[in-house]
Amino acid sequence: MSGVSGEIEEEIESTDPLYKAVFDHAEDAIFLMEDGVFVRCNWKALSIFGCNNKDDIIGKTPFDFSPDLQPDGVSSKEKGKFFIKKALEGEPQRFEWLHHKLDGEPFFTEVSLNRVGIPGGPPKLLAIVRDISQRKSLERQLSHAQRMEAMGVLAGGIAHDFNNMLAAILGNLSLISIEARRRGSFEEIVRYAENAEKIVNQAAQITKRLLTFTSRSSLTMKVIDPIPVVKETVDILRRTIDRRIYIDFQRDEEKIWKVRADITELQHIFMNLCINAADTLMDRIENECYHSASLKEDPPAITIRVKNVEIKDEYVRRFPFARIGRFVAFSVSDNGCGMDETTLKRVFDPFFTTKGIGKGTGLGLAMVYGLVKQHKGWIIAESKPGVGSTFTFYISSERDGGEVREHRKDNEKEARTHVGKGDKSLSIMLAEDEVVVRDVCSTMLEHLGHRVVVARDGEEAVELYKKHAPDLVFLDLTMPKLSGEEALKLILEHDPDAKVVISSGHPKDAYCQKLLEMGARLYLQKPYRIKEVKETIEKVMEE
Repeated sequence: MSGVSGEIEEEIESTDPLYKAVFDHAEDAIFLMEDGVFVRCNWKALSIFGCNNKDDIIGKTPFDFSPDLQPDGVSSKEKGKFFIKKALEGEPQRFEWLHHKLDGEPFFTEVSLNRVGIPGGPPKLLAIVRDISQRKSLERQLSHAQRMEAMGVLAGGIAHDFNNMLAAILGNLSLISIEARRRGSFEEIVRYAENAEKIVNQAAQITKRLLTFTSRSSLTMKVIDPIPVVKETVDILRRTIDRRIYIDFQRDEEKIWKVRADITELQHIFMNLCINAADTLMDRIENECYHSASLKEDPPAITIRVKNVEIKDEYVRRFPFARIGRFVAFSVSDNGCGMDETTLKRVFDPFFTTKGIGKGTGLGLAMVYGLVKQHKGWIIAESKPGVGSTFTFYISSERDGGEVREHRKDNEKEARTHVGKGDKSLSIMLAEDEVVVRDVCSTMLEHLGHRVVVARDGEEAVELYKKHAPDLVFLDLTMPKLSGEEALKLILEHDPDAKVVISSGHPKDAYCQKLLEMGARLYLQKPYRIKEVKETIEKVMEE
C-alpha cells in the first residue's frame, strides 16, 4: 500500500503548488477516486475518519467506511454504486451519507461527487465529504422540541376537556351526598358517593400531571440551597427502593450555589428520575436486560451528583436550548439496561413507556421535562445499551437570598371557615358554555339558596350582566363569541365594582393572575364541589 501512496505523492508534487495547498488544507475531506478506489486524500480526511495516516485510506473503497445499511434501510453498496455510476456519467451528485470512522464510530456526512480527469486519461471522481453530525444533532433537537410543543397543546386540550367532565361528575356526587344526608337515610348512597369522589380526585391528578407537562401549572418559587432537598430525596429512596441498589450522593464543590426553585417540585423531579433509574436496575437484577458486567463485578447503583457550572458560548452552540450563565447541574445516573438511540429520542414524550402493561403511564419523564422547563432550565438524557443512563438538568443559580412567589397575590387571604354574608340569597350569573358543567353548577347554586341566571357564551354574559346587575358572576375563561378575558373587561367597564369569580380547568397561572389584577375577585379551578363553591361565594361577598 505504501508503494501506491508514494506514486500518488510523486504525482502530486509535480502539480501546481497552489492547487496542492488548497487541496491539503481544505476544511472538508477531499478524495480522488479511480475505479471505485481512493487514490488520494487530503489531511482533513484523516481527522474526519479517525485515521493515523493516508495509507489507512488510500487503496480502500467508500464502503470500507460505511455500515452495511444506510438509515433508510437500503444497502450501502447498492445505494453508493448508483451515485458513483451517475457521477461517472457526468451528473454531479449531492447526498447525505452515514459513514463510520476507522474504529467503527458512526457519523453523518454530506457528500458531493463530480467527474474529473485529464483529457485522454482514465475518468476519476472528486468526492468532497463534510461532517454534518452537529447539524443533524441540532435538527433532531429542533424536531423533538416541535414534537414536544405539539404534544403539549394536545395534552392541554385533553386536560381541559377532562376537567370539565370531572366538574360535572364531582358536582353531581356532592349533590347526591347532601340530598342523602338531608333525608336522614340512604347511608349506602352516601358511602358510594364519597368513594366515587375519591376516585374522581385521583383521576384529577392525571390532568395535573398533563398540565405540568404543558407548563401551565403554577409554582411557588424560592431562592434555596438545593443540597437539603437532594439529601432528603436520597434518604427517602434509601428507605423505599430495593436494598440491593446502592445510592451514591456526590457534590463536586463544598459550596453549591443557591437556585430559584419550587422545593416540592424539585423533589418531584429527583424522585421521578431516581424511581426511573431504580426500575431499570431492577430489570437488570431480574435478568430482563443485557449488561456487559455481572452484578458482582458492577453492583447496581444510582449516582446523584450536584455541581456548579458556567455555561459558555461553546456549550450553547452544541445545545441551542441552553443559556449562557451560572447554573447548578443535577444529574441522576444508573448502570442499568440503558437505551438505544430510538428509545432515547422519545424518552420525554408523554405516554411513551418501555415498561410492561400496568407498570407505567409514560408521564413520569414527560412531567420531569415540563417541571424543568417551568424552572427555565433544560434537561439532557444520555444512554447506551448495556451501560446505563444519565439524566442531567440545569437550573439557574441565584446569588441573593430573596424569595419570590409566582402567580400569587401578596394580599391573598387564607380561606375562611366561618359563614359570612354568603348566607343570604344572592343573584348570581353563571357564564359557562359546557352544558354539563353549567347544569350541575347552577344546581349547586340553587341548592345553596341563590337565584341563578345562566349565560351560554361571553357575549350573552355581558348582555345579561347589564340587564340583571347580579350580585356575583361565575365566569368561565374559555367560551365562544367572547372569551372570559374579553367578557370580564366589558363587565368591569360597565361596572367597576362587579364581583367576578373566574374559573377554568387549568391551574392558576400567569394568565389567571393577569385577570385577577384586571379586577376579578377570585379564581376557582375545576373540578369543584359544592363546599368549594359555597366558600368562594363567602370570601367574595365578605371583601
